[in-house]
Amino acid sequence: MYKIIQLSTYFHPSVGGVERQVEEIAYFLSQAGHDVTVLTTDATHGKEKRMQRLSDSYRGLNIIRFKYLLRIGNFFRFAPGIISFLWKADFQILHVHNIHDGHLMPAILICMLRKKKVVVTGHNPFVVDAEKRGAELHFLVRMYELFLRLFIWRLDGYVALLESEKQEVVKRFKLPEQKVFVVPNGIQDEYYAGLGNAEKFYTEWEIDRSKWQLVVGTASRLNYVKGLQNLLVAVRQLPQVLFIFAGGDDGYYPQLKKIYSQFPNVIFTESYLGTEDLKDFYAAIDIFLLPSIYEPFGMTVVEAMAQGKPVIATNKGGTTEILSTECGVLLNPQDQAAWRDQIAVFMRSPEKITDIAPKCVQAAQAYRWGNVIPQLVQVYEKI
Repeated sequence: MYKIIQLSTYFHPSVGGVERQVEEIAYFLSQAGHDVTVLTTDATHGKEKRMQRLSDSYRGLNIIRFKYLLRIGNFFRFAPGIISFLWKADFQILHVHNIHDGHLMPAILICMLRKKKVVVTGHNPFVVDAEKRGAELHFLVRMYELFLRLFIWRLDGYVALLESEKQEVVKRFKLPEQKVFVVPNGIQDEYYAGLGNAEKFYTEWEIDRSKWQLVVGTASRLNYVKGLQNLLVAVRQLPQVLFIFAGGDDGYYPQLKKIYSQFPNVIFTESYLGTEDLKDFYAAIDIFLLPSIYEPFGMTVVEAMAQGKPVIATNKGGTTEILSTECGVLLNPQDQAAWRDQIAVFMRSPEKITDIAPKCVQAAQAYRWGNVIPQLVQVYEKI
């Protein structure tokens, strides 16, 4: 058994894909008998920029938060207290999440000096280009990566979510292939434990299902990069389809509310849904949509498939490697007419939904934590 530190700038109750992955990894490693500590900052998404508590326990995990002192963009934070902690802490393996984490370079140096092992899961940031980031932030990221080249060769292992990420890391940072391991994200076991209750969801949200030929939905942060604005043509020209946008505000809800305020076929939950409520949401929809401008992986795609739902998803990012043509369709997120047309195809041919459902459930099995965690432990053993 190992003494492991999981380091992530953001962590529960902050909501996001990386946060959820770190939480589940820490929990399942702990359940397997490993000694796990989570180091994180007091940063959060949305209007509240800082957490109030600096030390707490969640799901039996030891969580230590440090106040960040430097902030660049929406995600980069630096907390000096984390670096001080790593100098003194008793651990065998440090696992950093996000290759652009502000603590990564000093953490590599500390682990080198203290003869500790260090692994980073990059979380596939390379799908984000200058156009999506903005020129100024993209320049800063490129400068960061130039400095990172001075340290990254000291990594003991890099965990890529996808084969394409592995190839990009080897090419970009000249890492030996034997140091780069492909381990996908996992999703919560609850999504495999039966279906949700559609009627419960309809009742809670006062939805008369008989009024709609088709119900489609998304589950994401309400952020520009999630691409919900690109469903406007579909919403406007398919009034017989109900669109449910499940998720809390991450800086873009006021704009989305303005875009869709005149359409009676749009519902915003205006808050994040817990696992059981999300299962009810998946049960209530016919098709899951993920129109992100880019998507590093696409965990909600796997959740939807595990619940037997066909998916229409962005073709920008990790979804191209996890969504097969048997389970759905990949589209350019900017091609609004294509999204309208594909939704209309399912509306006219509902039998397609029934035919695809069992294939989706089968494809999602690879992402059970029972399959993913052993792969990660093998990485620890190999380094």
